[in-house]
Amino acid sequence: MPSEIKKISNRRLGSDHRLTLLKGSILCGSILFTGLIYVQNLDAGPVDNSVIVCDDITDPVTLDPHYSFDNKTDNILNQLYEGLVELNEDGRLKACLAQSWYWEGNAIIFNLMPGVKFHNGEPFDAEAVAFSLNRLMSISSSPAGMQLGELGNIKVIGPYKVAIEVKKFKGRFLNSLAAFAKMVPPKYFAAHDDVYLREHPVGTGPFIFHRWDKGEKVILMANKNYWVKGTPKVESVVFHFVPYEKQIDLLIKGQLDLLSELPGTQTARIAGYSSLKVVKIKNFLTPVFWFVNFRGPLAKVEVRQAFNYAINKDQLIRYAVLGNGIAVASLSMSGEIGHADLLNHYSFDLNKARMFLAHADWPKDFVVRILTSQQAEREAKIISENLKQAGVKTQITVMGLAEMTDSIIKKRKLQEFDIYANLAPDPIGHSTFLAGVCFYSKSPLAGLQSREFDSLYEDILETREIAEQTEKGKKLDTLIHEQAWALFTYQRIKTYGMSLGLIFKPRITGMLDFNEVSWRKH
Repeated sequence: MPSEIKKISNRRLGSDHRLTLLKGSILCGSILFTGLIYVQNLDAGPVDNSVIVCDDITDPVTLDPHYSFDNKTDNILNQLYEGLVELNEDGRLKACLAQSWYWEGNAIIFNLMPGVKFHNGEPFDAEAVAFSLNRLMSISSSPAGMQLGELGNIKVIGPYKVAIEVKKFKGRFLNSLAAFAKMVPPKYFAAHDDVYLREHPVGTGPFIFHRWDKGEKVILMANKNYWVKGTPKVESVVFHFVPYEKQIDLLIKGQLDLLSELPGTQTARIAGYSSLKVVKIKNFLTPVFWFVNFRGPLAKVEVRQAFNYAINKDQLIRYAVLGNGIAVASLSMSGEIGHADLLNHYSFDLNKARMFLAHADWPKDFVVRILTSQQAEREAKIISENLKQAGVKTQITVMGLAEMTDSIIKKRKLQEFDIYANLAPDPIGHSTFLAGVCFYSKSPLAGLQSREFDSLYEDILETREIAEQTEKGKKLDTLIHEQAWALFTYQRIKTYGMSLGLIFKPRITGMLDFNEVSWRKH
């Protein structure tokens, strides 16, 4: 469960507080003024019933859910679109647009929620399910579609009943369905091309797309006809894109209500303000540094192991997140299905790292090229310094996450870099998720070609029994560890900075959900 560093005080943080901020913003800048004034113009309720969040520094590449595969974009899309099932705050499966389901041979039968409508008024029904899944699976470049495995016939049994034949990856199908298979309105999507749909999303979710001000924000308004009664509890959610160096100041000034990536180094500072609080939760989030190129010496396992021995995880956790992390031995994290909890992580041993490199005839002029998202830039710099101490030269290139993912998938830049890095969540609560994205030979983000990995990975995804999945997952975890196909870092204890009166429950997956968010009553 999340823990609050700064406890709720008796300070009033209702409409008076937010109106004061509005007056202040008129004097000092336009960010809050613009974000709040549109709510009043749209008669969307009091200004203190909106939530202004910063979750990223740059715009998404697309708001089409079937083309998106980065967690920051998905945090916006998850407020607009829904799937047949979802994961709750503890990472467990729960019903969403499907009331119930059961397996019948290789097909899974879903009984759908009746009476649900898309934001444009189209009905959600079995035809919409068939259209949505067929569209998703037809996009050859979609990593999201790959997560579902291979689907066969999708049969409409009745208006609210559909059968989905699962040819491949039955074992993890429901978890993947929850994270990646968003339902879309057939007539609307059929009437518009992909370019239009990138910027005009229409789903069934608790919020409706209102406006996208490029380079600044995406504005979502409450769905007044949402099928779950009593929610959402706020009138609007505004996703602001703010450079890292400005985020903390905007939070302190009250121009942000929620900062989802509060640096661990700033928690004590934020906790010192009576108008703010810090919430912590150990979740499925880790800085992933995975090899995508195995050229020259990088093909040698002892070289990759040497890199891991060179990483001072205690220093990494201390300086990157001020202690808000737990060292990991592989890509999996505590709490995931298939996590090898008894596996020991690579201990920091600079002498062993140098010895391994010498034994592998490490060429001193070789430069390891690292492409990192801005979310993992701090870790990349620390790891680069660690590797330098072992005699390894590095070159770091930094990109925004959406741009990085889009560039890799479309341009296949695998040969231009040796290591990709990102602060990556596991949205499905399964140890095979990050492993598959990073190492499965059919993943557009993977450079590894290993029959051993692919065979074990596919076997796990065909296994329906969770206990059996768990044991096989531990074997896969151990293989990844021993082969050192990545630089293993830490499981993040995620820290959120937020307004004192905001009631927000983080999810263990690290993904954002604003359906239940609200402001404390006075």
